[in-house]
Amino acid sequence: MKIEFIPEFQISLDDQHQISELLKQCFPEEDFKGRTYFRQLPHYRLLLRDKSRIIGQLAVDYRVMVLDQIPIKVIGVVDLAVLTQYQKQGHASSLLQALDELVDQSKVNIDIILLCTRYPKFYEKSGFVAVSKPQTVRWLAMDNHVNHGIKTELITDDLMYKKVGDVEWKDHSVLDMLGYWY
Repeated sequence: MKIEFIPEFQISLDDQHQISELLKQCFPEEDFKGRTYFRQLPHYRLLLRDKSRIIGQLAVDYRVMVLDQIPIKVIGVVDLAVLTQYQKQGHASSLLQALDELVDQSKVNIDIILLCTRYPKFYEKSGFVAVSKPQTVRWLAMDNHVNHGIKTELITDDLMYKKVGDVEWKDHSVLDMLGYWY
């Protein structure tokens, strides 16, 4: 098994096909329409391979967001997925560990790692913390390549973070994602 970090624009057509099939299997409730992403292309990916076969992936978003009117540099964890037959073997945790190792090399450029999930207990094992509830979040609402404008909502679950830099997440903060929701 091998994990590689690759910029999105360098992913081969074969890998794109494998990622599309992986997402379709791991998120059957969503219609990716053959895409390798849900809402938007990520900047990078961590790809977990068994020889040439992609068995898992973690898409990585990197952008500035605003937390309580303070710009912060955020790594976003998007679409963490492992093929069904390889699940419960530590592969998803290995992808998160590989991300942590990359982040450790560039701590000066990253304040937090952010993700949205329906499985908080899994991410808690990797050091993520659920944000206080409710949380005011503003983002660009988009679906199937259609921009639906800016949405602001009190989020009551799903949002988790891991502190990397000096920025402190405060209770009942306001987060402007300055882009799409993961």
